[in-house]
Amino acid sequence: IIKAVKNSLEDSDICVTIGGISLGVRDLCWRTLSKHPESIPIARGLRIQPGRATSIVVFSKKPVVMLPGHVQSTICGTIYILIPLIYYMSGLSARKILPTIPAEIGEDIVVKEYKSFKRIRFVKLVKQKEKFIANLLMGDSSMLSPILKSDGFIEIPEGVERIEKGSHVDVHILSWSQLLQTFLKES
Repeated sequence: IIKAVKNSLEDSDICVTIGGISLGVRDLCWRTLSKHPESIPIARGLRIQPGRATSIVVFSKKPVVMLPGHVQSTICGTIYILIPLIYYMSGLSARKILPTIPAEIGEDIVVKEYKSFKRIRFVKLVKQKEKFIANLLMGDSSMLSPILKSDGFIEIPEGVERIEKGSHVDVHILSWSQLLQTFLKES
């Protein structure tokens, strides 16, 4: 791991690992990198679910972002840590990266786990007259299908266990082409 990170940072301003970051015995990247003498641990985990194992160290004066291997966790770590870091390192303003549109929740959502975290849930938008309805797409953080079928995601704030059908939410639109256009426009 150390050799791969060093090689990556010779030609890059940032190193990103995917996988090998977890809670428990599979936590290889964090355990290896955070204890190395050239490393300064910055953040161990996020209060976001999925994506809570996402971590950062500075290694040889450059950031190393460690993303979990489960695809939904990888996406969340990318959206909440990696992309803002790239914006910052590029001298661009920190702001909302993904466009949002208002919608109504199409069904009651009950989320009791990770109550002290911001919870991310992928949704499919359905146009209904003059408004959008956001329908929840369920699936474990290892599942790709909720991301592929989704138009975006909603954030369930810390402490909230229930969102009633008909509640108004902002849907963060997952449009990688839009994200790239926004980045290029500001560069």
